[in-house]
Amino acid sequence: MSGSIIQHAVTEPNPPPGTPLTLAFGSNVTAGNAIVVFAANLNGGTVSFGTCTDNHSDAFSALSGCAITDATRAVSMKAYAAFGVAGGATTVQVPYSGSPNLLTLYLFEVSGVGGFDAGSASTGTTTTASTTSFTTTHASDLCIATTLQESTSAGAGTGFTLIEITAAMANCLEFTTFASSGSHTATAQGDGSNQVWGINAATFFPASSGAAKNAILFGTVA
Repeated sequence: MSGSIIQHAVTEPNPPPGTPLTLAFGSNVTAGNAIVVFAANLNGGTVSFGTCTDNHSDAFSALSGCAITDATRAVSMKAYAAFGVAGGATTVQVPYSGSPNLLTLYLFEVSGVGGFDAGSASTGTTTTASTTSFTTTHASDLCIATTLQESTSAGAGTGFTLIEITAAMANCLEFTTFASSGSHTATAQGDGSNQVWGINAATFFPASSGAAKNAILFGTVA
């Protein structure tokens, strides 16, 4: 059985607040679940995102492949996750530096996952946002993707289920389950105006797979 999204939270502050970006879940997080975090900025200038933390000292790690800094298009994105969290009322913080304009922070509480599998972040100007391909090693991976665009997001990509088109910036939050391992991409629909976009996707293997989560977490804690 694949993982499930229990709740999510969104902040898209404009103008950008002082560092760090801070966001709380609307309901208590269940102990033992995972928290997935996507931080991003569009326009202004490049932004560097630092160490992700929460008020329970849960151990967040940056997710390999799920970060990009595109100075030409002024898009910066980074994703994190913590597994087996303490639970309770939870507030997450991500510090940043640089020249932000349209900052975003998205949180997801996820149950039933054993760890991070694979993911990708990409930018572009085509009518459909799409990550570069990434290769998963488990069946029934849960994939969560977030897209930010200069224009309005029209909806979820093929095979994905829409979570929300955000109210402030009309960005797309979506998910799917990949039935089999192998090469995958995540897509989201734009409004057809060829404006700049950034998309970030991360996959998580089921807890029932028996794989050790620490064997699948790559990169340094950031």
